[in-house]
Amino acid sequence: MLNSGNADIDALKFGQGLASQDYGNWLQNLAGVNQNALSATSGTAQGQAGAYGALSDLSQSDAANRIGLYGNYTSGNASANNQQAAGEAAGAKNLLGGALSLAQLGLTAGGVGGFGAGFKKAF
Repeated sequence: MLNSGNADIDALKFGQGLASQDYGNWLQNLAGVNQNALSATSGTAQGQAGAYGALSDLSQSDAANRIGLYGNYTSGNASANNQQAAGEAAGAKNLLGGALSLAQLGLTAGGVGGFGAGFKKAF
């Protein structure tokens, strides 16, 4: 009876059904592996995005600190230049005031009244 066609057909159907069932199980197991790989990849991508975000924040903070430093440096130089200009202006004013005082003294001494007139009469 095992050499009959019905036995062969039953064996083929059994083998195909078993293979089909195993293939279906294999696909389901593979889907789970795919899901795990997707979760791992997603977690890695989120971790990298967080690291790049932190690196971006660090670069932004560094740039802001550098701008502040350059601003303070420039402000200090401007203040020093202003003080130097004020000092030079005051020195020029004092020099001009002294020269005018000497000129006025000279005019008064050699002029019509005061010490100059008496000085001229004596000599």
